[in-house]
Amino acid sequence: MANRYYNNQAFTLAPGVVKVFGLVTFGAAGAPTLVQSGSNFLSKGIVSVTRDGAGVFTFVFGTQAGMLDVYNKLLHVSVLFDTIGAPGVPAAPLYYLSGNAVATPASCSLQLTFTDDASGTATDPGNGEAAYFEFTFKNSTAP
Repeated sequence: MANRYYNNQAFTLAPGVVKVFGLVTFGAAGAPTLVQSGSNFLSKGIVSVTRDGAGVFTFVFGTQAGMLDVYNKLLHVSVLFDTIGAPGVPAAPLYYLSGNAVATPASCSLQLTFTDDASGTATDPGNGEAAYFEFTFKNSTAP
């Protein structure tokens, strides 16, 4: 389990629910930047985001000090593209879970693959696009 202090008021039927939020901007060739300062929305609980290939990104969870957060189970992932800064339709609006190691102490990571909506081909988000991420985890072994 992640060894951190969390707010207890989740109002869910499942015990130990934790939400982690992130804002990622994408540059040329899909290069991701995790927004951690200079914004009203700061990423919390995400150590890094890396591009593993066209449209494939790995999110590592923990603290910026390098301590990893291990969760018992992934409950949900949500992505919202912000087109205010880069008007138009997102280049890769669809996504799916392509790797789940949140319960693995050595990696504490998830891999998401983004695709275009026409062919389903793995595609990088466009240069200048930004996306808000919400990850929901179970941080308890209780049923």
